[in-house]
Amino acid sequence: MIKRILIVTGITLALIVLGISLLIYLFGKSMCGDDQFVKYLSPNEKHEIVKYRSNCGAMTTYVYNVELDGKTILRYTYGEPVLVKWIDDKKVSIEMASSSPYMKTYKILENYKNVQINFDQDIKNSYRVN
Repeated sequence: MIKRILIVTGITLALIVLGISLLIYLFGKSMCGDDQFVKYLSPNEKHEIVKYRSNCGAMTTYVYNVELDGKTILRYTYGEPVLVKWIDDKKVSIEMASSSPYMKTYKILENYKNVQINFDQDIKNSYRVN
């Protein structure tokens, strides 16, 4: 009798853990939201840079993203503003608005779709290879 109760309890706990894991897997990503800040079109309007912030709740750090035509070219934490300036149709400059020792950059992509992306030295210095 005790053996049967232990087996049923074990199976019940395993199903509960499996169910919670499945819910987190299926709905976890939807718990995050993106707040778009601004769009920058290239002079010929063929390319678009979008800046946005990902927010996954009170227990996480904001992650800031800069995308070129839907591809992340810069990802960083500690929301130092970045300035985006198109130089011409194939070259863009991205700079930090102010110098901060706290900024941590996790992704830098310096060329995408034949667009040259120039990051200032503060952004390059904050880059952390994962």
